Amino acid sequence: MLNLIKKGMYLGIGLFSLTKEKAERFVDEFIKSGEASLEEKNTLIQNLLDEAQKQKDILEKKINEEIKRAIEKVGIPTRKDIEKLEKKIDELYNKSESKK
Repeated sequence: MLNLIKKGMYLGIGLFSLTKEKAERFVDEFIKSGEASLEEKNTLIQNLLDEAQKQKDILEKKINEEIKRAIEKVGIPTRKDIEKLEKKIDELYNKSESKK
C-alpha cells in the first residue's frame, strides 16, 4: 500500500494537488496493470487522499513556522501586537477622558 503511494509521488501525481478524480485515475491504472485489485480500489483511493492531506498539513505547518520566524526576524508586529497596542491606546484615551 505504501509502495503504491510512493509510486504515485514518483509518477508526478502531485500529492499536494491530489483530487479524488486524480486518485481514481491513478488507482485505475494500477488495477489495469495488475498491481492492485478492484476490491482494493476504494481503500487505495482513500489512502492516497489521506496521505495527500497529511503531506499538505505538514507542509502548511512548516511554511507557517518559517513565515513566523521571518516576521520575528524582521521585526514586523503581529496582529496580536497591534491588538495589544490598540487596547493600551483605548485605556489611555479612556483615562484622559475621565479626567476631563
